Amino acid sequence: MKTSTPELSIILPCFNEEAILKPNVSEVVNYLEKSVYKSWEILIINDGSKDKTGAIANELAKEDSRIRVVHHPVNLNLGHGIQTGFRHALGDIFVVLDIDLSYSVDHIETMVETMRSTFADIVVASPYMKGGKVTAVPFFRKKMSQWVNRFMRMASQEKFHTYTGMVRAYKKDFIQSVNLKTKDYEVNPEIMYKSMILRARIVEIP
Repeated sequence: MKTSTPELSIILPCFNEEAILKPNVSEVVNYLEKSVYKSWEILIINDGSKDKTGAIANELAKEDSRIRVVHHPVNLNLGHGIQTGFRHALGDIFVVLDIDLSYSVDHIETMVETMRSTFADIVVASPYMKGGKVTAVPFFRKKMSQWVNRFMRMASQEKFHTYTGMVRAYKKDFIQSVNLKTKDYEVNPEIMYKSMILRARIVEIP
């Protein structure tokens, strides 16, 4: 049993990630061990993987008590995976990362410290605001993402640059109060729009 609340929880939704799970979780662990944070946890959400993801996750948790695993018996998609993370995480601040680490682990401290200094409820890592950039992403996928986010920006009263991005920090007390319904990638814009309705403080970083 945990005897104290960790400063932050790193939430890692996973589906069929046996090839990258162990090295990438190790990279996150190594980063956190060198960080300013004295207490943290990593929460792996195994979303009904059909490969060895679940077994590898269990082994990682067995080797390190700071790692926990929640298994979905079947694949429920990203939205459910993120919501499961929100329900089970113990930290005061939640950080959601893509397990492929397409966003550098350095964003963890940048987002958390931005949250603390600005009193934000959500901090979004944005590749589309000034100072941000996209690398190693196929051209068509990059253009589609840019178009979708520009359209959402035009349609939204509050003008952010990135609505679909998954890499974010959340204040626990706030995000656990948001009633989420969507089951897949649309969960990320759903969080943004519902948070705006609730007048949450949202801050973007490049």
